[in-house]
Amino acid sequence: MVAERRFFVRPAAETEIAGAIAWYRSKHPGLEVAFVEEIDRVFAEIREAPERWPLWRQDRPYRQRRLRRFPFVVLYRVTDAHVRVAAVAHAARRPGYWLAR
Repeated sequence: MVAERRFFVRPAAETEIAGAIAWYRSKHPGLEVAFVEEIDRVFAEIREAPERWPLWRQDRPYRQRRLRRFPFVVLYRVTDAHVRVAAVAHAARRPGYWLAR
């Protein structure tokens, strides 16, 4: 049996989630709940099978998991011991801005 990898969300990604929650709450009250539920589901899926989703780019070690209902992508890196979420990025804004993290 393979040991479970530790799962981390970088503070910058947590800030992005909080920003999206605040935006949805201000523009479409109640929709922030659906956003949080989808983020939780996607994080659980990534924990369960982190290699399941494709690489963001072939020359980078980051994988991507798109949200279904919202225009966001979870970008994360997998090592033998960890899964680290680098960004929860809007799919149509500034691709790759999070690479310096």
